Amino acid sequence: LEFRRVLFRSQGTDVDRQLVELGALVRGVEDMAEGNGKPAQDEFKIAEDGQATAIAAALLRPFAAAQAGDVERSIAQPVISNQPIAQFFARLDQGELFERAHRYDEAETAYRALIAKGDPGGLASLRLGEMLERRGHVHQAAAIYDEALAQNRDDQALSDARARLAAGKAPPPLPPLKRSAAEALMAPASVFLMRKDDE
Repeated sequence: LEFRRVLFRSQGTDVDRQLVELGALVRGVEDMAEGNGKPAQDEFKIAEDGQATAIAAALLRPFAAAQAGDVERSIAQPVISNQPIAQFFARLDQGELFERAHRYDEAETAYRALIAKGDPGGLASLRLGEMLERRGHVHQAAAIYDEALAQNRDDQALSDARARLAAGKAPPPLPPLKRSAAEALMAPASVFLMRKDDE
């Protein structure tokens, strides 16, 4: 492991730039796993310059900022050019990071902006509904779920959320930050793979 980290830190002219960027991404993930968000931010910034690593780094860097206690960088407007799927998930994560920063109005605005643009799969509706539940706004959450289910009748996650709310059960808490960071990569990756299979 240490040999790999030293190798990837090499800046010599004989080292391929893509290897440097991949190394930065790997180190950033390792730093986050160890709870070191500040150096992870720097590594992800390097990785964002790489064609192969840019999307992953851009999705992870806000969570590294949150881990480091850098609230303003964690909630900064995400921009992933020419990648609408990744951009959608970056905005979705921004809503969660607003909630983590206790900036609930901005979180709601971020989610509602995604809902207004179509909200594929009801993902933003689910996040917004759960946040409203955690805030005690159960009637608003119910309305969000009902509107989303009208467009996504067979969505199991939305159906489960609505049933849970109707039963008076507690909403799920925000997941641990590291889990959210991992899901920030897994969710868009799964969409990319499904689209590839459809082609």
